[in-house]
Amino acid sequence: ALQREEEDRRHRHHDRQTGPDLDEMSRGVASRAHDHQVALVGEGQNERTAGAVGYGEKGLADIDRLHAVARDLKATRDAGHQLVVVVSAMGDTTDRLVEQARQVNPQPPRRELDMLLTVGERISMSLLCMALDAVAVPAVSFTGSQAGIITDCSHTDARILAVRPIRIPEELEAGKVVVIAGFQGVCAETKEITTLGRGGSDTSAVALAHALGAARCEILKDVPGVMTADPK
Repeated sequence: ALQREEEDRRHRHHDRQTGPDLDEMSRGVASRAHDHQVALVGEGQNERTAGAVGYGEKGLADIDRLHAVARDLKATRDAGHQLVVVVSAMGDTTDRLVEQARQVNPQPPRRELDMLLTVGERISMSLLCMALDAVAVPAVSFTGSQAGIITDCSHTDARILAVRPIRIPEELEAGKVVVIAGFQGVCAETKEITTLGRGGSDTSAVALAHALGAARCEILKDVPGVMTADPK
């Protein structure tokens, strides 16, 4: 076991020095570029939950769709539900950031790539809060670290170790919609920003829903339909 731990440590150190495979990173982030997650938080024993919440294709891809999401969230909140929303980057933002990184350095340091890629989700969370304010819905945005998502220190492919959403219940009780940047957290040991790798926003939504005792967690994807088998 000690030998395996040492090998894992050397592997993580090597990855941080040499940087990730950007082709693999690009394929991974493409799968999350147009989705967003909604964790619906019930209120204690009442378990007031919302039904399915559907948004159009590429839900956060542009400003018009952002406003549509805000209107849907307003309707859900007006029905008496507390909402925690976990967002991905808008449209092809992440792909463009990866391409810019590739142009600067074909193998960028993983730490710096994490710092760059988390910008996309932070843009989404801030703009969605602004859109919610425009329809008279009070909202507040949190980064992954502000939301209490604690990870290990493996840049670009971190694992969640704990979720301590201390600030979220206070904002929910104040009547606000809480919008959180998915795909990211913070290493407790180094205080460095980390990203969760492929499917990171989904992971963020499920982890937060569990930590908050959410009555329901919905993960919304832009797909042509529900398949009965793997279409590939």
